[in-house]
Amino acid sequence: MLEYLDGTDDGVAAFSELVEHVADSDGDSTDDHGRVEVDLHHHHLPKLDDANLVEYDARSETVRYRAGTAVGEWVEFARTYESGRERR
Repeated sequence: MLEYLDGTDDGVAAFSELVEHVADSDGDSTDDHGRVEVDLHHHHLPKLDDANLVEYDARSETVRYRAGTAVGEWVEFARTYESGRERR
């Protein structure tokens, strides 16, 4: 999710975009999108908001990424790690 937000031009995404991205990247079926939506809304986004990594506005259903240098480096590390795992 942070990788997706990091890749946007303005660091903002609609909640529905994130649900689609996470569900698709996990290989979830369409039926599992509801589970992903609940998990993001009730667990992951509030935790990331509390940690000041994102600003989640449930009313407008938008998520704003609050990237910092350290966070950007971790996102890049995770991206590199994942691409290396896929090649095996």
